[in-house]
Amino acid sequence: MKKSLLVLSLLAGSTFGFAQNGSSRFHQLANGILLPEKPARTNDHTKTILCNDTLRYPQAKEQILGTSLFTGYVDVWGVDNESISQTFLNTGNLPISGIEFYGANNDVDGDVSVTVLASVYNVDASFSPTTLITSGTVTFSSTVDDYHYAMFPSPVTVTGNYAVVLKAVNPGEVLTVILNDLTPGQSYDELFAKFYSSYASYPNPNNWNTIPVFTAGNYNCEPLVAPIVSYNLNSQFTASATNVCLGSPVTFTKAVTPAGALSSRMSNINLFATYFGLFPSDSTYAYDLDNGSPIVWNGSTTYTYPAAGAYDVQMGTNGGFFSTCFDFSTQTITVNPLPAAPTITPGGSTTFCSGGNVVLTSSAATGNNWSNGATTQSITVNTAGTYTVTATASGCTSPASAGQTITVNPLDNATYTYPTNAICDASPNQTPTTSVAGTFSATPAGLTFVSTSTGEIDVANSTSGTYSITYSTSGSCPNTSTQTIVISGAPDASFTYAQSSYCSNGTDPNPVYGAGASAGAFSSTTGLVINSSTGVINLASSNAGTYTVTNTIAANGSCPADAQTFSVTIAAAPTAAVSGGGTQCGSGTIPVSVALTGSGPWDITYSDGTTTSNATGVMTSPFVINATANGTYTVTTVGTGACSAAGTGAATVVFNPNPTVSFTPVVDICDNAVPVTLAASPAGGVFSGSTGVSGSTFDPNGLTPGSITLTYNYTDANNCSGSATSTFTLNAAPTATLAAFQDVCLQAASFGLTGGLPAGGTYSGTGVSGGNFDPATAGVGSQVITYTATSNGCSDAISQTINVEDCAGIIEMADFGLEVYPNPASSVVTIKTGKDVSFSMISEDGKIVYPVTSLSMNTETQLEVSHLAKGIYFLHFNNTQGNLVEKVIVK
Repeated sequence: MKKSLLVLSLLAGSTFGFAQNGSSRFHQLANGILLPEKPARTNDHTKTILCNDTLRYPQAKEQILGTSLFTGYVDVWGVDNESISQTFLNTGNLPISGIEFYGANNDVDGDVSVTVLASVYNVDASFSPTTLITSGTVTFSSTVDDYHYAMFPSPVTVTGNYAVVLKAVNPGEVLTVILNDLTPGQSYDELFAKFYSSYASYPNPNNWNTIPVFTAGNYNCEPLVAPIVSYNLNSQFTASATNVCLGSPVTFTKAVTPAGALSSRMSNINLFATYFGLFPSDSTYAYDLDNGSPIVWNGSTTYTYPAAGAYDVQMGTNGGFFSTCFDFSTQTITVNPLPAAPTITPGGSTTFCSGGNVVLTSSAATGNNWSNGATTQSITVNTAGTYTVTATASGCTSPASAGQTITVNPLDNATYTYPTNAICDASPNQTPTTSVAGTFSATPAGLTFVSTSTGEIDVANSTSGTYSITYSTSGSCPNTSTQTIVISGAPDASFTYAQSSYCSNGTDPNPVYGAGASAGAFSSTTGLVINSSTGVINLASSNAGTYTVTNTIAANGSCPADAQTFSVTIAAAPTAAVSGGGTQCGSGTIPVSVALTGSGPWDITYSDGTTTSNATGVMTSPFVINATANGTYTVTTVGTGACSAAGTGAATVVFNPNPTVSFTPVVDICDNAVPVTLAASPAGGVFSGSTGVSGSTFDPNGLTPGSITLTYNYTDANNCSGSATSTFTLNAAPTATLAAFQDVCLQAASFGLTGGLPAGGTYSGTGVSGGNFDPATAGVGSQVITYTATSNGCSDAISQTINVEDCAGIIEMADFGLEVYPNPASSVVTIKTGKDVSFSMISEDGKIVYPVTSLSMNTETQLEVSHLAKGIYFLHFNNTQGNLVEKVIVK
């Protein structure tokens, strides 16, 4: 039946053994098969941990990726030893307990049932089955396509890619296996299926071939087979915090990624979907946040709970090829409520003039944190702005309070200026310039104002003297200012300063006046910066030098002008800038440089962070500190004359110790010794010093004997190095030679061994004693003789062999009834025998010169030997009593 179907297929025009018609082995089904739907995701999964699963990978490709559910089938004939295989990808350890397949019994040859052998094989790189792992059988009679299961005697564990193989056990049976697609060029075609047949009319019989080899349409279909597997799930996860405040996000992260069997697209639906570009989102992990929000399908998620409370968060791992297995773990997240926002109560007006303040008090007794950084319940503020406060309780911080705005108004501008502060008693009235309205007053009594509102001085009616005039404004933020006014008959511009010499980094000096003297207009030569009204010298802005300061009071009415001077010297403040330092291995000095400015000599106080030192009378810049200790060097003060200042900059000095290195000594060795493993510490250094050094190995072979010094260099993490050496003697080993030995007879007497050089060595081997060789002790056979020569503590050995022959034989000549003569012989050897015997003649080097020949009892024969080379030959005799070797000498 099968052959005729094949013929019909070929007659129908099919190039291959499969034709697309109803009577062929390969056709499209009239109806599709129903595949199980992927289960819906719910919140009530059962925790499985150990997942039992059926990997319907070929079936899923058709259901999820195919254009329809129409599939095809292939018949697997037992008579042709046919099999169909499907490879499954796998990493890790995967237990398999049986095989599921979708198919039917094909009773085309009248078989009422089919027994299917379902096996698991190892596969090679081309996905062809190689080695059988295990198998199981199932027998059924239904000719309707259905699921069938072949279970194994016991589960097996596969560790790599494997193939599921189906075949009909008996020759008369045919298994129909349903395939997942017959449309060429499908996106999910992967060439994982193979077909094996011994049917001669098929391409490549007795070989595994890809399905397209057997199909006219180059169909890349796969059988609907699936291994029944099991694997463990693990759903551990971490939370960024388990105790948080309301409003704080919590991040949940998976702690374990599915590995092993679950890392393949053939056992993980998420990887299946990702590989075929179905959807990018995760479908392996699910978070139930325990507050009614939607399930989150992802490996990690961040969530902010909208209400305080305790939440039991579950993270589940969805396993199984159709997500039929589920494991979960739980963590409790406590969300603490926030304290209520506090209120602020001001202790007075929140609008005040500069210099005022107000106390602000929080309604929270503890845990306050004000916007200005204060943490007390009440704060005193004198700066304009908006102030808020939060309260912390149980580690949670409340929302900020409503802002309390503080307004600070500036004080009135109370400055005023008279034309001169030195008023001649004969001058006209003096009126100041002001900015805002106010009232003038003067102390002591004696100064008369025309008007206290304008500040006009009635000079004629005022008494000469020195007065303090105060101007008080009358605005919303009143202010005052005071000046000294002198009324005299003649102006006195005399003044001094407290010192005649100042440092440029000192406090700016004011002029000092005697009784009746007052300020006029101050001036000086270029380089001195001075306030022309007050006479205050700006030391920092002035150049070093000596200056004459002049106080000039201009003529006023009948009062003459006056001008007085004072000499002031400004000395530049010295500077000391520290730089240098660095890192050095071992002891020594590291220079630290101090750059000096100003006029020397300088007195310097410096520190290394632990010890303070002084250097006085330094005349040159830079000054160099030769540092010998670790530390950070700074100059605390530098002085020159009456001026001093703090130094700037710092220099860090670090002395790192050189590592202590040791080299395990190498003992004297011979130049033919095996390589020596060198040892030193610390590990990680480099050996050097001889061409025999490679890494940590010293090979003496081929080196010139003599004294050798090896060095070990080690550099630590601070780039500091140390070294150690080992010196030893490489001794020359002798070169032993041994001449070849002549073969000897087992019956020979013991003899002295010779031929070993250099002389004085020793012989060893079986049968050797005291330099003599005893053939009887050594026994028949090839015996190894070793000669060992020793000098300089070194030795060398060489071996030769002695061939020991049993020249007397196992049985004596008389037992054989033999006579061999003459011996030695030059032309003919005569052999007489009294018994049946066979013999052959062999040269000393093992060549047969006379092949095996038989002699009858009481006969003789002659062997021509004149053509043989002179030497030793052996006659080998054999009969029912044993064998005998007789040495014959040809001369």
